[in-house]
Amino acid sequence: MAWSKRISELARNRDKHGAKGCFQQMVARGIEPGVLSYNAVINAHANCKDTRAMEEWFVKMQAGGVTANTLTYGILLKGYAKQGNIDRCQHWYDELVVAGVQPNCQIFNTLLDCCAIAGDTALMEDWFHRMQQAAVKNTDPVITYSTLMKGYARQGDTERCQYWYDQMVKTGVLPNVQIFNTLLDSCATAGDTFLMNKWFNSMNATVKRADRVTYSILLKGYAKKGNTVLCQHWYDQMLEAGIQPNRRIFTTLMDGCATAGDTAQMEEWFDRMQAAGVAPNKVSYGTLLKGYSRTGDAARCQQCYDQMVAAGVEPNAQIFCTLMLGYANAGETALMEEWFGKMQAAGIMANQVTYNILLKGHAKKGDTSRCQYWYDQMMEAGIQPTLKTFNNLLDGYATAGDTALMEDWFGRLPAKGDGADQLVSYNILLKGFAKQGNIDRCQHWYDRMLEAGVRPDATTYNTLLDGCATAGNAAMMEEWFSRMQDAKVKVDAVTYGTLMKDCAKKGDTSRCEHWYDQMLEAGVRPEVQNFNILLDGCTTAGDTALTEEWFGRMQAAGIMANQVSYNTLLKGHAKQGDVMACQHWYDQMVAAGVQPDVQTFSTLLGGCVAAGDMALMEKWFGRMQVAGVTANAVTYNILIWGYAKQGNTARCQYWYNQMLEAGVHPDVTTFNNILGGCAAAGDTALMEEWLGRVKAANLSADEKNSILKKCHHQQHAGFFPSQPKY
Repeated sequence: MAWSKRISELARNRDKHGAKGCFQQMVARGIEPGVLSYNAVINAHANCKDTRAMEEWFVKMQAGGVTANTLTYGILLKGYAKQGNIDRCQHWYDELVVAGVQPNCQIFNTLLDCCAIAGDTALMEDWFHRMQQAAVKNTDPVITYSTLMKGYARQGDTERCQYWYDQMVKTGVLPNVQIFNTLLDSCATAGDTFLMNKWFNSMNATVKRADRVTYSILLKGYAKKGNTVLCQHWYDQMLEAGIQPNRRIFTTLMDGCATAGDTAQMEEWFDRMQAAGVAPNKVSYGTLLKGYSRTGDAARCQQCYDQMVAAGVEPNAQIFCTLMLGYANAGETALMEEWFGKMQAAGIMANQVTYNILLKGHAKKGDTSRCQYWYDQMMEAGIQPTLKTFNNLLDGYATAGDTALMEDWFGRLPAKGDGADQLVSYNILLKGFAKQGNIDRCQHWYDRMLEAGVRPDATTYNTLLDGCATAGNAAMMEEWFSRMQDAKVKVDAVTYGTLMKDCAKKGDTSRCEHWYDQMLEAGVRPEVQNFNILLDGCTTAGDTALTEEWFGRMQAAGIMANQVSYNTLLKGHAKQGDVMACQHWYDQMVAAGVQPDVQTFSTLLGGCVAAGDMALMEKWFGRMQVAGVTANAVTYNILIWGYAKQGNTARCQYWYNQMLEAGVHPDVTTFNNILGGCAAAGDTALMEEWLGRVKAANLSADEKNSILKKCHHQQHAGFFPSQPKY
């Protein structure tokens, strides 16, 4: 008994080598190992996820004439359940039945857990029903229901979590902290912080005791949204509750800042973690790198990487993939590829995930030639593409608007693939045609999708609605909305946002409000994107008073405004040249802790142009530089546009030169506005000179022809500069 107890202690500490050594010492002393000793050493390997050795010890057990018991099979199942390996779990359950061993509630709970980890909720519920049919005495029903909820929580399915919570309560099982944590996690995964708060309040009223896991989940929910203010709030609440933060807590707080693009606050949390005596690990540094790469800060990425290496933390494939993914999401594909080169130089082998990130980065930009290049590199490296790989390629062609090649690549998809990935494939096809407003092809692929046995989800219908909105076909859009409801597909905030978007494009504020009211009646909580669409509709209609009214309603609903919200408010006032209102909302934006971006300042510059105040325009450009925001082509085009309207060709030339010095390439709008400035000044000689520059510019033939054609046709009719889009 003493030997098996010692082996069990080593197993709990995940020391498989120690457990094996202890077992061998026992045998060397002539002590015959029994089922307890074998179970302990098998458990040690299961805890270390070494399933091959786990099975080898089971074979040794049988060879030694020791009969396996229920616990033995439970351990074998646990080893594979941790991996979500449904096939091997089924195998060992069948072996248990053949051996005449009666399964108990722990056996079934382990099978449920395997399905939850694998994401197969249908099979999970099937095992639950088999457990009920077997009339197994459930000595731990909380674990059973917690596992059922866990399966849906991992998918963010708050409705099914609620269902199983209700079923649990009906059977008289009282929820504990673990149950509520699972419910909170479902909300955090779904991004539903409103429901997450409701469950937290229920938890306080029921068990009156949150733990560190609870606060970690609450922080995760707000971190996913980049809501650093509420992350700070829950951190303070945690400290007040007497719970000390650990590495996971600090990393979650850093991740919230990384998502928000607030690298200064991210660094502050990193420093506070170290000050608390918590040493950073790969995940901590990976989070820092995620933040820097998402903002395109190559220098800080390199500095952080060097700091990590100096601290003795060895970079792995995940670190490099984090960097590459951050740059991919930021659209910085050159830096993404640069870090891929560094990964290779470090001797770390690229895998499917690595190449899929490279493809994703270029797909987001619609750069199909680089997608093809990296696909070829992947094949040359002997790495088999997955359905995710092909989906990235499809997405690249969908983004580029090349639907012919998109369909061609769809024909090359592997026959086998995960059901979720197959759904993604069809949704991308729909996206490609929806962007073009091609309703007929959308209908075609929707029909093919049903024929293939792939069930449409909310993304499917939302994409179809978006296609109708692009086509301007409101009647068809409402028809698809009805079909979505008939199919019992959950209507979400994105659905109503798409319905509102069509009205917002037309400035139809009353129809926007209609869909907002419908959303509330359906019990769908509006998100910041919904309010942003409403704000945009008011801006399109030129109704700044209504814009501000909706902004107030958004704040009253407890929805935090983001960059888009403030930029839309600014846009409405800028169009009217109301520089005082622009200043007011800029100040409100900064006071709320929302970082102004290039669009913010470009909009402010546009407001000054509309007001005819060039001095204020240049002042705002100076403030933009002080804020560390990099100007883009739109910014310089607005500066040129302002002076072009006045026929001030000297200042047009000045800002054109500044644009070149900043490494920003002039585009069609740049030249059109400069030529417009020449026309406004009546300087035909200078216009001819600029036409010569157009011919020598790094523009496509079509772009050059469009400029020359516009100049030729409007030169005598009055060629005036046009407002750049911002």
